[in-house]
Amino acid sequence: MCNLYDLDVAPAFLKDRFRLRRAPEAGTGGQSGISGMIRPSVRAPVIHLDADGEHVCSLMEWGFVRQWKNEAGKPTLHRLFNVRSETIDSKPTFAPAYRRTRAIIPASGYYELPEKGVRIRITKRDGDLLAFAGLWETALHPQTGEEITAFTMAMTNGNGFAAAFHDRMPCLLEDIAFKAWLDPERVDAKKFLVPYPHDDLVAERGAPAKRAEPRPAGFCKRRRSPP
Repeated sequence: MCNLYDLDVAPAFLKDRFRLRRAPEAGTGGQSGISGMIRPSVRAPVIHLDADGEHVCSLMEWGFVRQWKNEAGKPTLHRLFNVRSETIDSKPTFAPAYRRTRAIIPASGYYELPEKGVRIRITKRDGDLLAFAGLWETALHPQTGEEITAFTMAMTNGNGFAAAFHDRMPCLLEDIAFKAWLDPERVDAKKFLVPYPHDDLVAERGAPAKRAEPRPAGFCKRRRSPP
């Protein structure tokens, strides 16, 4: 699973890298760039299609918001920040977004914690951005009725490199898959959700944490997506 990644990039580069219709707005970093540690419930840049079918970038909160009752019968909120690639098109929580609103999540690197006190940052050897496959939705907060736009990240089995740190890893998209993954007409898009096939990933042990962005009020509890 992945519950921490970072992004450090200039908006102009993000526009060119993902062939966006326009550069991200000032709210996603502006002229000073996009930089920071991203955890569940934090707002982060997400690539998606607009109403005209063009690639655009918007700020979204990490984690679909759902409400369940705990063992005592009390309603509790949860953030579904990961989705299993194997059931992304069949689980009722995620299937509608898989059919209509897929996303690409840009990242400079992501983190694993293979053992207590050890943080591993995984990046591309050449410093290029990672492109995670994901989903997004706009839904009403189950308690307040507030409209929230949020995303979740697809996970698959770890490849030979990543499996040394965790048995699961984010689904990394190759450039040639960007357009097809976002296209809701591509019913075969699930075929892109496979363990990363290349050997250009590197790991930095003991990577220092960057300053975290503040979380929105009201969302503290997190859990994995349903199996």
